[in-house]
Amino acid sequence: MPKEGLSVLTEKQLAFFFPKEEEETNGDEIIIKRIYAISENVERRKNIQKFTKLEVPSDSEDIVLVFPSQIAQAELAEQEVDEEEVKKSEEDVICSGCGEKGHFFFNCPHKDSRKVSSEPQQKAADPNIYVPVHMRRQADGDYNPDVSIRLSNIPASVDETVIKALYHKVVGNEKEILRIFFPKDYVTGERRDYCFINVSTKEIAQNAISKLDGYLLEYAKLACAISKKRQN
Repeated sequence: MPKEGLSVLTEKQLAFFFPKEEEETNGDEIIIKRIYAISENVERRKNIQKFTKLEVPSDSEDIVLVFPSQIAQAELAEQEVDEEEVKKSEEDVICSGCGEKGHFFFNCPHKDSRKVSSEPQQKAADPNIYVPVHMRRQADGDYNPDVSIRLSNIPASVDETVIKALYHKVVGNEKEILRIFFPKDYVTGERRDYCFINVSTKEIAQNAISKLDGYLLEYAKLACAISKKRQN
């Protein structure tokens, strides 16, 4: 440290950088003591408790010895509980074949001996009621004479409700419609620009085609014809 800077130092700083020396005579020996000034931070750090002396609670109380046999017994108990839950759930299952509780259709004991009923179902009018397979109406070989009309070039804003209103306005009676189906694109999933209208007879279909073909709907000219079978 340069001498010209000594006047700036305090007494503690001078004692720290330039320790004092004292001589003591102990018989034939001369003891030289060098006295340093200790910083206040050193004294403060001495009072801080060391990490190694901190009282840390022991983890020995949380250690539990588990033997393999105990683990196997616990797994068996869990399997028994799972089997009981499965049995309880199977009791609430209703077979779709015979209508009885306690088993699924693939485990039905009456599956091989079951006869197909030709009687029409009585509750078919309500679509929210589940009807077992053996109680459903079977096709007795009757031919369905419905005729399908293809209505093309339909605007994107037109839905089934608009088609029914258009049929009532142009043709006359929307109750003649049995079903309206808008197919969707297989790739994009969006609705196509045509639909199929099912009616009961061919005469009704011809009458609807003669009135709907060429009709202007939202600046779009509709094309109507009898739907043809898809060619594979």
